[in-house]
Amino acid sequence: MSDGGQEVEAKLAVPSPHARGVIDDLRSRDSLDGLALGPAAEVHIEDVYLDTKRGAIGRWGGALRIRTQEGEKLITVKGPRVGADESTVTRSEIELAFTPDNVHSAMDWLRARLGEGSDLPTSAHVSEEPASIEGLSPIHERRTLRVTRAMPAQEPCAELAIDRAMYAIGGREVTLVEIEIEAKGAGGRGVVRRGASALLELYPKAIRAWRHSKLAVGLALGGLETGDLVDADGVLTAAGLARIDASLSGG
Repeated sequence: MSDGGQEVEAKLAVPSPHARGVIDDLRSRDSLDGLALGPAAEVHIEDVYLDTKRGAIGRWGGALRIRTQEGEKLITVKGPRVGADESTVTRSEIELAFTPDNVHSAMDWLRARLGEGSDLPTSAHVSEEPASIEGLSPIHERRTLRVTRAMPAQEPCAELAIDRAMYAIGGREVTLVEIEIEAKGAGGRGVVRRGASALLELYPKAIRAWRHSKLAVGLALGGLETGDLVDADGVLTAAGLARIDASLSGG
């Protein structure tokens, strides 16, 4: 949890039919590239993304999210990417407990960056049950089943997350299987890069570097016919990932 730092993470996508094998292997293996992995912990996550009527946050390149995780509510604001290669992304991030005071602080942070021309509300009533912010509307919702493992186990400075992000699209559930490694402390950036390289070497035919956010994937899926993009269980295939990548890359 951060009150004003940087998010540094690597993202990789796992298409069907490789997803189950990769998930099972990463849950059970003891180490990755010589780095001991901590015990696997399963977390259930529900996310709701909000934006203004004119989409000011998204047009800026950022995102505002209300997350419910194991009964705890968080507000997260992310800024535009300031650095990215094939698998590693850096951006500013604020993540705080969802309370009226923290929401107002996050909105102040966001307002200072969007400037006076945006339609971000100057003040907003905050409702905690259900969680909402007056003047902002939901643009995307999803559920994620996440398995986390500390890296390295002895002195963690990064976290390995194996995600099954589930989107409700056209009356069916579409699942993106994604691996993230996120820096969590001093030395974490090096572990992120080392871990991402190791994963690409470990599963050369089963995973691919992935630079798109889960939000971007969900918004792209809303404009695509998904029938040919998923397997019988709704998991995105290699063709599905390629189609999403092309859509988000302007192809």
